[in-house]
Amino acid sequence: MNKEKLVYEIDWLVEYIYRESDKLIHKITDTTIFEDRCIKDIGNYLAMDEKNRRNKNYLVRLVKRKVQEAENGFKKEETDLLSDYTYIDDDGDERELEPEDVLANVESEVITKETIDLLAQGDRRKTKILEGWAIGNTNDKQVSRMLAHTLGGTIESHRKYIQRFRNKCSEHLSAAV
Repeated sequence: MNKEKLVYEIDWLVEYIYRESDKLIHKITDTTIFEDRCIKDIGNYLAMDEKNRRNKNYLVRLVKRKVQEAENGFKKEETDLLSDYTYIDDDGDERELEPEDVLANVESEVITKETIDLLAQGDRRKTKILEGWAIGNTNDKQVSRMLAHTLGGTIESHRKYIQRFRNKCSEHLSAAV
């Protein structure tokens, strides 16, 4: 873990890894695997010598090497075009499937933010957890790592807190419904 912590101490490097991960989102299935591999390999390199922190070009090269590995080795298995999907409507006509316009669905975003505010009750850690869940990040390890990085503390204590908080949220939401 100490090796990974060395990576998180270099803000520009973490931002660079996340930027490269965002570029890969349409090419690979799970970007968190790419991020974990980058952080692990760079952490090992940084742990070898304290002077390695100053070698920015090599650090960038390590990330680019992981990008190439991800592009060539971890591509999505199958890709389908939405235009290939059709359905039969009520009139018997064949229609092309149209995805929901996410940008036009402002009401659901407002409801999501209100639910986060209600469940978090002003607690910063709860808010961060709920925001992660809202965007689909339900991986406790990733969320706890992000909390440890932004708020301090250990990853394991945040992970336990997330598990307890998930149970409380389930109770609150089941009582509300």
